[in-house]
Amino acid sequence: MKKLISLMVMGLFVLAQAAPAGAVTNTTTFTLTALMPAASGSNIAAYKYPGGTLVSGTALDFGTLAIPQGSTFGSFLASNYYAITVTPASGGGSPTTTVTYTEGNNPNSATGGHGLGYKSNITFMKVIGVVETQAGSHVPQTLQVTTTAVTITPADLTAGGVTGYLKMYVAVADGSNTASNPGEPFTALDASGTYGGTVVVSATI
Repeated sequence: MKKLISLMVMGLFVLAQAAPAGAVTNTTTFTLTALMPAASGSNIAAYKYPGGTLVSGTALDFGTLAIPQGSTFGSFLASNYYAITVTPASGGGSPTTTVTYTEGNNPNSATGGHGLGYKSNITFMKVIGVVETQAGSHVPQTLQVTTTAVTITPADLTAGGVTGYLKMYVAVADGSNTASNPGEPFTALDASGTYGGTVVVSATI
């Protein structure tokens, strides 16, 4: 009898172990957050091309102009050009940028000729990722045009809901005087000497 009871208890124990327990589901929802700080200001920097080397300081020197071998236009050209970038500093946001040019030393002034402002140009680009396209309606123009301040807004730097940053190329005109490269060339008829001017870039964010 005791053996029978023991076998019955063991059988019940085995059945209890084999029988599935009632399923219990526990659900926890986690909330994720990340704070993007507001930009503390803007970074305005210049790079020298070819090469894209960061310029230390604010002097953008085109060097001694020369007629390249095999030149189509017979123009005196610079061997380098520059890009000025405007990006938010230490946080998110997109600045509104104004650009103003002021003519400096002009050896042609004695004969009423034009200075560097008419003989150089600026191209406004928006950069999204690695793609550069025209910033809004801002077409390339001579620096002389920007003696009246040009304003580039965040809307000019936005495409497809994504806002990029401003990149402005500044170069001596190559003499083609096309829509993409406007400006008068330097030629042998220009007075010798150092031509100059200043570009003021102001960014508000």
